[in-house]
Amino acid sequence: MPKLEELHLSENQLNGSIPTSLCNMQDLFILSLRSNQLSREFPPAWSSWRYICVVDVGNNSLSGHIPSSMGVPSSLQILKFNDNKFDGEIPHSIRNCSYLEIIDLGGNRFTGNVSSSIGSDMPQLSMLRLRSNFFSGHIPRQLCNLQYLHLLDLGHNFFSGTIPKCLNNLNSLADDNSSSGESGVGYGFFIEQTTVISKGQELEYYQHTLKLDKAMLAIALKLACLQSNS
Repeated sequence: MPKLEELHLSENQLNGSIPTSLCNMQDLFILSLRSNQLSREFPPAWSSWRYICVVDVGNNSLSGHIPSSMGVPSSLQILKFNDNKFDGEIPHSIRNCSYLEIIDLGGNRFTGNVSSSIGSDMPQLSMLRLRSNFFSGHIPRQLCNLQYLHLLDLGHNFFSGTIPKCLNNLNSLADDNSSSGESGVGYGFFIEQTTVISKGQELEYYQHTLKLDKAMLAIALKLACLQSNS
């Protein structure tokens, strides 16, 4: 199916590895395989996907590194590798994905520093979730440049140093007084909704509600969740 544009197989009982034949789907722009039992490494298919906008493989048992070729399709808007067994560092090539709006790498084994390019080269970023990994070093001040950032979750890592004061100036960080979970974050609920534009088409990409813990709702920096760091 080389002309396939959308592949939605989420919330099934699929197991085994992600087939390398996905590399042949050059027109693919949505890949959603979340909430299955997939394992092994993610195939190095990025350079073949000319129009890819959404890659969602969260809540599986995938392992290994994120392929360095991920920076080749600059069209990427949503990257969700959360709740797997990925390790290593975030590849530097991610800086080429300047249209990214959602990055969720929480619940893995990633290490190293958080690149300042996330704050300087991704002006549309609205969600950055790196929770429950092994990231270390300082929190980059460049995150303060993300004027559309609604959710920042860096909890349960090994960050050190001080929290950049400029984060408090991010007016777009979700307000915990919101009355409706459908419009942002309201007492523990966040519904992801992003307009994906590919080949002149506009598509709404939704994911189920993400529950946020009480600690996230109580911190001073609204939803900049930084607890349990060293």
